[in-house]
Amino acid sequence: DRVFNVGIAEQNMIGVAAGMARAGLVPFASTFSVFASLRAADQLHTDICYQNVNAKIIATHSGTSFGQAGSTHHAIVDLAVTRAMPNLTVICPADGYETANAVRAAYENFGPYYIRINRGFDRVLYDNEDYGFEVGKAVEVHPGTDITVIACGSCVFQAREAAKFLESADGLKVRVLNMHTIKPIDKEAILKAVQDTRRIITVE
Repeated sequence: DRVFNVGIAEQNMIGVAAGMARAGLVPFASTFSVFASLRAADQLHTDICYQNVNAKIIATHSGTSFGQAGSTHHAIVDLAVTRAMPNLTVICPADGYETANAVRAAYENFGPYYIRINRGFDRVLYDNEDYGFEVGKAVEVHPGTDITVIACGSCVFQAREAAKFLESADGLKVRVLNMHTIKPIDKEAILKAVQDTRRIITVE
């Protein structure tokens, strides 16, 4: 009695989640990222974000992680869409451990959350969940003083591996920041990176 299959009706699902939140529950609604952010955009914006209700969206199959399904299932603009919605916290975890931390944070903090994850098969970035996750605070996963790479989601692992390669091959010291929270963004970490390394590349 705690799991409800609403069928292929994403707009309705978001409306149901908004109603549950209004009734005092903490609903977690899950669908593909492209459907959560585009097909149900009006319901997400008006019923959840504009009303600032305590509903959480788990958006799966983000980016092109479900590439074989074709372009209709590619979520390549969802971060741009959700960032613009009022009151919505947007998190893009780097691996399973970070996803668990993000889900806990979403449950413990009031307000709408959009947690964006891939289809699966992501590389493991962290050894465990105790690395210091905090909503709105980037995590440095590789030190560097020459240039900074800011990444989110599964790209964080790839960015860290690239940083290791560049250091061993060319002596280039690349700082890698895991910007798991897209909104609110960690402005302090960005400004510090500019001051320390003078150059920033983003990978998403």
